[in-house]
Amino acid sequence: MHDEDLVRQAKLIAPTLAGKRVVFVGDHDSASLMSAVSTHPDVAPPEHILVVDFDQRVLDAIKRFSESQGLGIETLRYNVFDPVPKELAGTFDIFYTNPPYGQSNSGRSGILFAARGDEFVRREAGHGVVIIPDDPSRPWTRAAMLSMQKTMWKYGWLVGQKINLDHGYHLDDEPTLVSTTLVLERAYECSTPPLTAGINVRPESMPSFYGRSVNPPYPRYIDSDGTQVPFEN
Repeated sequence: MHDEDLVRQAKLIAPTLAGKRVVFVGDHDSASLMSAVSTHPDVAPPEHILVVDFDQRVLDAIKRFSESQGLGIETLRYNVFDPVPKELAGTFDIFYTNPPYGQSNSGRSGILFAARGDEFVRREAGHGVVIIPDDPSRPWTRAAMLSMQKTMWKYGWLVGQKINLDHGYHLDDEPTLVSTTLVLERAYECSTPPLTAGINVRPESMPSFYGRSVNPPYPRYIDSDGTQVPFEN
């Protein structure tokens, strides 16, 4: 994401995250750091932040900055293909995710990230923040958006706020792509478990998960030195 857009996003979403327990499901933009640093004099930072990501290099960078600034951010190496750790399920107020596009799989990449976010937050309430591509000139973005909204509604969520065409990106293949922020709210206390609750999602069931340029097998984790750790058979 462009730096200026990341700053605007942090200011925009700060009131939603203020005083809450927030889990960032993936954080290659380091949005968690922007959220932990007060960006508005009248808005408190989140009470607690956990960042989960499969790339240890991302987690190490966040941890180093957090410790240097006394931000108290916690990190956990985690891949969305795996179930949410039982001790963390249902323990957060808000999830925040800026997931892969899902351009070539009808938005399923983004839905998996949001579904894992659903697992992390409280069943009786809670919010979600999802950043998703949204561009009228690219019909696939609207199809992915519709698929996301239909799926999340089925599991008890509605779009409480949609902030249009807010972010640009440093992308070689899509330099003019823009995205939207969806603020999700629990529409009702859903008796149906989250879409992915307790389920191991097999990577081979998600074609083009990171885009057409990234071929499987996907790594389960990436170590601090860049070594890819495979999924176990």
